[in-house]
Amino acid sequence: MIRQRSLFLSLCQHRLFFLLISFLLATVVFLKNAWVSEDAYINFRSIEQLFAGNGPVWNPHERVQVFTSPLWYALLAFFRLFSSNLFLLTIVISLILLLATLWLLRLLLKSDEALFISVLLFVASTAFFDFTSSGLENGLAYLLLVLYVTLFLSVAEDHLPEQKGKKKLACLILIAGLIVLTRHDLLILILPSLIYAVWSRRRFYSLWGWTRTGNVQSDPFLGVYPLFIDILRVPSAQYGLCQIEHRDQSLGVASTGIEVSPILN
Repeated sequence: MIRQRSLFLSLCQHRLFFLLISFLLATVVFLKNAWVSEDAYINFRSIEQLFAGNGPVWNPHERVQVFTSPLWYALLAFFRLFSSNLFLLTIVISLILLLATLWLLRLLLKSDEALFISVLLFVASTAFFDFTSSGLENGLAYLLLVLYVTLFLSVAEDHLPEQKGKKKLACLILIAGLIVLTRHDLLILILPSLIYAVWSRRRFYSLWGWTRTGNVQSDPFLGVYPLFIDILRVPSAQYGLCQIEHRDQSLGVASTGIEVSPILN
């Protein structure tokens, strides 16, 4: 018993113990709770329509965007090139995003013990792990938020060299754009800190420099998404989920409903 206790204490004193146990615990709990929600199949159907040549739509010949996270959709669509099993593919991607988030969190906290305590808090939250592996964009949002906080703390440092500060601020704006592309409501969370970072480092750029930075670095928010919406001609995602009354031209009678494709039926 004494020998086992001493062995346990020696393992606890090893510098990698808490790091390894944190990743192992998070992986086990993730796999235990791994599932895919029914909302994820909205993305799956739209991806299959894309690969069927109909575009990122719900029904063929209807230019309607029904997914709410363009960045998560794009990520799934890219990895769909390598596997057609979207169920397993989504779980694997979510697990990778979780482990990447924990690694960034370790770099942010600079302590294996602090990371272990954080993982314990995550484990205590059923909602955290349930929706990390739900097939939705939560895992991607967690990763981008940790990356955003890391960059923000770096930009907020005093005596930051101008050239280095410009690059970090540009990256911060870029990550903010990606976060908005992932979940629009997260803008409320990051906007105050983003305004502070931009205002505190306003000396880095002239007015023309800020214009170029906003156009280039935040393109995912200011450029790509409005263009994406314009291409699809979408009033809202809800439009694709409600019934649309239309008149059958061939029969000359009114009918209601949405055309259903055999894809993912």
